[in-house]
Amino acid sequence: MTTASRLDEASCQQVCQQTFLAGYQLVEQTGSTNDDSLAMIRAGQLDQLPWLLIANRQLAGRGRQSARWWSAPGALTFSLLLDWDSAGSTALLALACGLATCRAVEAACPSLPDRLSLKWPNDVYFGTRKLAGILIETPAAGSPVVVGIGLNVNNSIEQGPPELADQATALVDIIGTTIPLADVLTGVLREIELLLGPLRTNPAAITDPWQSRCMLNGMRIGLRQGNLQVQGICQGIDSQGRLLLAGPDQPGCYAAGSVEWYEPPQPEGS
Repeated sequence: MTTASRLDEASCQQVCQQTFLAGYQLVEQTGSTNDDSLAMIRAGQLDQLPWLLIANRQLAGRGRQSARWWSAPGALTFSLLLDWDSAGSTALLALACGLATCRAVEAACPSLPDRLSLKWPNDVYFGTRKLAGILIETPAAGSPVVVGIGLNVNNSIEQGPPELADQATALVDIIGTTIPLADVLTGVLREIELLLGPLRTNPAAITDPWQSRCMLNGMRIGLRQGNLQVQGICQGIDSQGRLLLAGPDQPGCYAAGSVEWYEPPQPEGS
């Protein structure tokens, strides 16, 4: 593998030295870095935080609602373990990590032709195609939080399953050249660190810039919560990171759920 498609120990050590990490573990291949991280926490194997577990190849990555995350050599697939003691704020933490990913990618790719957007609650998009996903998990109250991030960097979607061609993208497909994985990873970690302080003391420092990137603003969407599906016009998010819907079908704010579809609102009288 080339340096564009994998990380090595030297590059990971450099990332660790340049960020707020207390330590890291690099593996060539695993099923899911989140699953491995949760197992490490349950086994009491961590005594230093923040900790990074990163895989050059992830075979069974997971998204929300147990969705599979495709990856190939050249992707960044990692889990960041944090000592996060703000009860009930993991939703805001997910928003902060999405915002951090946007900022880091744009800094690393000055030739990016347009700004990245965010799809509630935890996806990063370029146009209408998904670039990155975030999954936050914790095994128990008081345990470290696991922030799983999958980011398509140098793994061209042309290598992926045909059904992803119109749904996902990678940085290499957007700008036409590869980017050092360590540079992108360093940027994401630095941006997350910068947002952790404001997240604890002034959530508006996260929700306001997140709102400006919300790709669902003004869209008619279908939101599923378990067996319940509601529809409405997206009004962005509130100060707690909850999705705001307007319309006759149970309007209100939603702290959790999965956006199953979205479309521009139909003109009145149509």
